[in-house]
Amino acid sequence: MTQRFRKFIVFNNPRSTHHQLAESRLAELRRLYPDIPMMTIAVGKDGIEQLKKAVAEEPHALILIAGGDGTVNSVLSALLTHEHLATAARHTPILPMWGGNANDLAGMLNGFAFRSKLPSIIQEGSIVPIQPLECEIIAPGQLPQRYIAACYISFGATARAAELLNRTSHRTHKLRRLPIMATLRDIHKGVWAILTSPSFLFQEADREQRAYERAFINGSRMAQLEAFPVVLSDKQFLQRTFVRKQKPRSFIPRVQSSHHHAMNEAMATITFSLKEPTWMQYDGEPLQLATGTTVTISHHHGHFTALSTRLPRQKAKKKGRPEPNRLPD
Repeated sequence: MTQRFRKFIVFNNPRSTHHQLAESRLAELRRLYPDIPMMTIAVGKDGIEQLKKAVAEEPHALILIAGGDGTVNSVLSALLTHEHLATAARHTPILPMWGGNANDLAGMLNGFAFRSKLPSIIQEGSIVPIQPLECEIIAPGQLPQRYIAACYISFGATARAAELLNRTSHRTHKLRRLPIMATLRDIHKGVWAILTSPSFLFQEADREQRAYERAFINGSRMAQLEAFPVVLSDKQFLQRTFVRKQKPRSFIPRVQSSHHHAMNEAMATITFSLKEPTWMQYDGEPLQLATGTTVTISHHHGHFTALSTRLPRQKAKKKGRPEPNRLPD
């Protein structure tokens, strides 16, 4: 069996929601590939610096992320924004290991954890480039802040739900010690947050609008899971604004009716300002925004690479040239 990678670099977040699942998949990898060294790095500032050094030293590595979308986001931000990282190191492929709540990127790349087979992913998965979204936030009287999002950025209802689910009081609650109770409590808390979330006022160009939820989805990748109402190019993302909140008898009809009152549009960049405070999330990481904050969303100028069995291979390949980060046969 040809080894595609010389080293496994594990970026480990032991506090992630489903860390035990990630640990079991890592143990499986150790059994499958005993000859490939596995280096484990803990999350945190020191961990990010260790990660940058590790990918710079080994150009044929695979980054295994034992955490959720927030942990994935910290890895992507390190790879994409570090000034002195060589291109080959910056494009070290990642493989999220389904360790968090939603695991959006892991699902888009390789499906649900219980259906994914690691040998197939490691040996047959394509190394695909993904251009993430970038969100610039300028709060009143403050310097601009930029955030990377591989999957989506949202404002309003789902961002408020993410904030409640990320609270320490929720994550450490005694009822979450059992996996089934953790799942049920997450669903209850998320649904409650979405149903009780207020709307917010924003201004785009010269027009003021009120919305219950506003989402910007990296459609060229998310479209692998969902049939979108608009056609997207690789340089576009989907803007979906829910302008009206229904109050039916159950959560599922509410979602359906909200989609009915959603405005969808493909775009390459957008700028708007908040007339009222609201919550924002980027790949599940919540952030509270004040009145007067200006938001600009576009694609980041660079890209990262990921190991995937669901996304298509790069169309342009030179004959006889190995894939990036893959050892020649």
